[in-house]
Amino acid sequence: MHLDSGLHQAIEADSGFQLENISFIGAGWFAQAYQFEHDSQPYVVRISKHYQDFLKDAYAAQHWGQYLPIPPILAHQQFADGWVYAISPYLAGQTISALELQQLSQIQPRLFQILHQLHQQDIGSSTGWGLANSQGQGRYQSWAEEVLDLGNYKFDYNWRDWYERQDQTGSLLRQGYRVMEQLIGSITTERSLIHRDFGFNNVICQQQTIVAVLDWAEFGYGDWVYDLAQQSCYEPSTIYLQPWLKFAQQHDIIPDNVEKRLRCYWLHMNLTDLIVAQLRNDWAWHREIVLELTELIDNPVRVRLNS
Repeated sequence: MHLDSGLHQAIEADSGFQLENISFIGAGWFAQAYQFEHDSQPYVVRISKHYQDFLKDAYAAQHWGQYLPIPPILAHQQFADGWVYAISPYLAGQTISALELQQLSQIQPRLFQILHQLHQQDIGSSTGWGLANSQGQGRYQSWAEEVLDLGNYKFDYNWRDWYERQDQTGSLLRQGYRVMEQLIGSITTERSLIHRDFGFNNVICQQQTIVAVLDWAEFGYGDWVYDLAQQSCYEPSTIYLQPWLKFAQQHDIIPDNVEKRLRCYWLHMNLTDLIVAQLRNDWAWHREIVLELTELIDNPVRVRLNS
């Protein structure tokens, strides 16, 4: 995938960087990334239509980059046609999702330490709960408001319209939402920084070292168990959840009501993704979500703690 020549020139003119020896790194749902050289030094330029995502990266680096491995944003801008760019130093390494299971198990203690450190960061200058804006302020007055909202700001839909549908989707949404309402009513939590998309392609490692935590577009404030739920939502428990529980026992950070909290947040994620999967016409993913939701609606979550 080539970077459009007009956009290439506009980025050079605005940023002062020369984009030499440019090569495609990869693409997600909302952005593409390219490696390039400037003065023989490697950098990354990302392009997207969502400027707030890059502004939130810059906010995270400014506020927590001293304590967490967050790459700085060296230049960014939005152009008249809606395209935006952000330039950061290039950091060599592998993403967590690219590791073999044995490699993943070796680095998980450090991965969990970084996640725990993330949840301990000072957020005293911010207000609100849930998804934060580019000024670092949460958009909700309470954590329950965030959890009970099944919207996704990057997709144009009204989840309440889906909730009222008289089909399988509507039925699952209503059943799952009722269970989720009951669970969130029994959960009390302190307000912590949460990444909301930690791990996978957003953590870069070199051997046993975490060198970067990327993509802060979804960060906000709430129950830190949400990050654990997000990391383990679509994976067998042996891959993330059980290793984390072992780590948490060793560090005495097993939270109260962990099973209720996991079930509540897994429901939130699956109910939202049930709609998103259909909007994306991803029917294989949709079938997986239906099966997962049916299990979560009918059965409490049970986790196995090591004795």
